[in-house]
Amino acid sequence: MKRRILFCILKYLAKIIIWRYRPVIIGITGSIGKTTTKDAVAYVLSDKYRIGATRKNFNNEIGLPLTVLGEKTTPGKTFVGWWGVFFRALLHIFYSQKYPEVLVLEMGIDRPGDMKYLLSIVRPTIGIVTGASSTHLEFFKTIEAIAWEKGLLIRSLSKNGTALLNTDNMYSWSMRKDTACRTILYGFSKKATIRAFNKALLFEGDQKGVTFKLEYKEKVIPIRLKNVIGIHHIGAILPAIAIGELLEMNLLEIAKKLESFIPPPGRFRLIKGKNNSFLIDDTYNASPASTRAGIISLGDFKKEEKILVLGDMLELGEEEKNLHSSLCEDILKIKPHKIILVGKRMKILFESLQCFDKEKDIFHWVETPYEVSALIVPFLHENSLIFIKGSQAMRMELVVEELMENPQDAKKLLCRQNKEWKEIPFLKP
Repeated sequence: MKRRILFCILKYLAKIIIWRYRPVIIGITGSIGKTTTKDAVAYVLSDKYRIGATRKNFNNEIGLPLTVLGEKTTPGKTFVGWWGVFFRALLHIFYSQKYPEVLVLEMGIDRPGDMKYLLSIVRPTIGIVTGASSTHLEFFKTIEAIAWEKGLLIRSLSKNGTALLNTDNMYSWSMRKDTACRTILYGFSKKATIRAFNKALLFEGDQKGVTFKLEYKEKVIPIRLKNVIGIHHIGAILPAIAIGELLEMNLLEIAKKLESFIPPPGRFRLIKGKNNSFLIDDTYNASPASTRAGIISLGDFKKEEKILVLGDMLELGEEEKNLHSSLCEDILKIKPHKIILVGKRMKILFESLQCFDKEKDIFHWVETPYEVSALIVPFLHENSLIFIKGSQAMRMELVVEELMENPQDAKKLLCRQNKEWKEIPFLKP
């Protein structure tokens, strides 16, 4: 009952504040790339507009209204903390503040009904769907059900709104039929309104990053992302470019701004490792689609000796076994030097790989992230590239911290570094 009352108060305070200040609201949903897309959009717009954007994992029924209220942290279970939230919200309502002109909101869904509830709080002017995949199958049963839930965002847009849909995902691509508003299609496909092509990875000495050419409105512009090493991140950059242009920014101005964009922690970020090696930290979370995207992007590194460290992917329901073993072909295609699989679900993939490849000494399976470092450190050298990923509960950021050249930098470089989280011991999910 108390939780329901809290939801109700947050909801109506957020609705009143939106009515009071009338910001442009950009809603972002999808099974992969929501946070990187949100950060890219906010980053592009930040020079021209006052921006409010989802922080951390504030994308649910509590986090989204807290973002609208301008809160940077959650009070947790403290009574005084929540009264502080309500008091600051009332100040926003009754006394004019420098409120954001644009709100960039992640709209995450875990269960049926989540999107409907979020849309009862905010009604975006611009909606982005990055795609639908097998995340949260435990609760939705089918990808079609996930896509339908996410598609509610697009169906909620008014005729004066704008929908941005990823053409490279069949589910988001099909949503173009569900709205009468302006639609911008983005991706690598020639069907896209705003398209990336001639993509390439630079990874030589000081020359690191991703380059591509942008085709939009009969213009072709070269783009360089100096701090991005995952080609799959281009899919998060394209809607940011389109929205910047939509909100009256110059394309060349946007391209210049994006040169210094850095993906959020735990999303395919490059970190210096022990013995002059390099780590690719992709530990924020994992689904079959995001793990596959990371593995494929790892294949763009041609000269490096690749090591994969993969933790369990969770919330996959009855498809758990099939979806873990389905990564087998993608892994073998990139010819890794060593593979360490972590958790009871990854044992399924471990057994599948042993059936496919005769070089069984490159495969290792362990139960916990604490056992990984000892298997890797003796083999690391300047040509080693270690890709680390797993679902949040697998705590794979612990592996990154142990392999970092400077573990004292963990707090500013890695995800989930708050004191409360770090004090929670790893429990096998």
